[in-house]
Amino acid sequence: MSISNTFHWANLVKPHGFSGQIFLALLEPGKWKIKKMSAVFIDFNGNLVPFFVEKIQLQSNSAIIKLEGVDTEDEARKMMGKSLFLDNSYKPKKISSYGFDELSGFQVWDRNEGMLGIIKEIEEYPQQFIAVMSYKNQEILFPLNEFVIIGVDQIKKVLEVNLPEGLLDVYL
Repeated sequence: MSISNTFHWANLVKPHGFSGQIFLALLEPGKWKIKKMSAVFIDFNGNLVPFFVEKIQLQSNSAIIKLEGVDTEDEARKMMGKSLFLDNSYKPKKISSYGFDELSGFQVWDRNEGMLGIIKEIEEYPQQFIAVMSYKNQEILFPLNEFVIIGVDQIKKVLEVNLPEGLLDVYL
């Protein structure tokens, strides 16, 4: 498989359990609509090696994958730090032209509280992106994931969210 026909989707982070499952950190967290995946490609020293997928469990910014032929924790451990590529056919049809890091400067509108403030910056943590904003003279942090984000208006630069109940109270 040519690298031009694929895209870098995730990094292999660590074994998950003892049966060869692997925990993946997705490079573009979000709503992946992948119901079934037949094969993936792992970069071994510049060569994309195909692996058949036995099982995958997607989460908002990570996944757990079981590859055919990787049946022990030791076999999974040998793959840690590698890059995982998917065929371009798995790319969503409507990929946003911006990433989470480009939400800086967007107004935040909460479904329950209304307009909250403007995102000052986006911090990237190993498992998720965090938005930083000021609200009532306090710095507020909240996760950027499919459970919090309701919508994004790129033209008006508004991020519509449904913050977890009590999150704002923790900071005030």
